[in-house]
Amino acid sequence: MVIDYSKINDIQLSSDSNEEVHPNIDKKSYHRYMKALREQKKEEKRKRIIELDQMISTELSNTKKQEFLEERNKLNEEIQPRIRDVSDNVFSFGTKQKQEIEPEDLLMKLLNMQAMSEFSDIMNNHIVNIEEFEEFVLYNLSENIKIGNDEAGFYLSRIVILIKYLKEHGDRFIAVFTDKFKNQKSQELFDKECQMYYNSAKEAIIRNSNQI
Repeated sequence: MVIDYSKINDIQLSSDSNEEVHPNIDKKSYHRYMKALREQKKEEKRKRIIELDQMISTELSNTKKQEFLEERNKLNEEIQPRIRDVSDNVFSFGTKQKQEIEPEDLLMKLLNMQAMSEFSDIMNNHIVNIEEFEEFVLYNLSENIKIGNDEAGFYLSRIVILIKYLKEHGDRFIAVFTDKFKNQKSQELFDKECQMYYNSAKEAIIRNSNQI
């Protein structure tokens, strides 16, 4: 599903900018991308396992052989299908009843934020599969970098970092978030962190694109 960009309000990307952002959000493409990425990673691990089997059979050092064996066992475990309780990745904040929300709908709400402090309110009102949402935001960050949309990319980088804080600190992060960004210096430091993250992500994606 392609987002209806006419519903996206002007949002504050930085202290002196209110330009509208039009990120490239396409749910079907996202799922195809993530499926292909997972398969690619699995294939790389399978190839590495074959390499390790060959190295184990020819290695004379018991220490090295043990290292190769441990790596092989770990990779083999990672590529095996598994049943996972998705509730492990679900965050629900506060005490009132929450609504479940799709990644693209949640991102729409965050793109419509008029202030960074609204992040905590939005997250407090929904049950969020944080792992799925993080993948979705990273996908859109990558797509915006590819089309040269630096402003949208910077804003998406903000959301990526907020998700990282949320995963690390949980409810504690939600509790202190609003007050933190009332301080201009804290906001400036956060913006600097986001810019550094975006620059690093942009460099990596452009480098990978040139290698294809």
